[in-house]
Amino acid sequence: MWFSHSSFSLPLVKESFFLSGSEVVHLSASDLSHPYFVEINYPITNYQKLDQRIDEEIQKYVAEFEHTLSSSVVQPNQGYSLVITYEDYYYLSYVSYKFTVFMDTGGVHPNHFLYTRNLLCKKLKHIRVERYKKNRKFCNLFD
Repeated sequence: MWFSHSSFSLPLVKESFFLSGSEVVHLSASDLSHPYFVEINYPITNYQKLDQRIDEEIQKYVAEFEHTLSSSVVQPNQGYSLVITYEDYYYLSYVSYKFTVFMDTGGVHPNHFLYTRNLLCKKLKHIRVERYKKNRKFCNLFD
């Protein structure tokens, strides 16, 4: 699998495996001749819209990382890395996926990002938590 969002394309290897009965996609790339390391894990939820949103978010970070590596300021003796992991949480008929992104692009310190994707399983509906954050009853479900 190749993402080609910039003049540099990561040669991502895509694998799939099952962990505790759930399918997980693993993307990786590393090359001794290039100063980068990529390790990405994300779930396959079997809910098309949610899977699409997760994939779009992953591709956004990959594109940003590729853009950095295509820059003329890349140092051959510096390591660059992109690591994305996730955790899943279940409560009644809700499932939440928390994604943690670590991106070291050669700056003073690495960048860390956190985002979530949520699903109401009964209705197979993607939930945008920001729509409900003023609803105390809903928010108490996740405390």
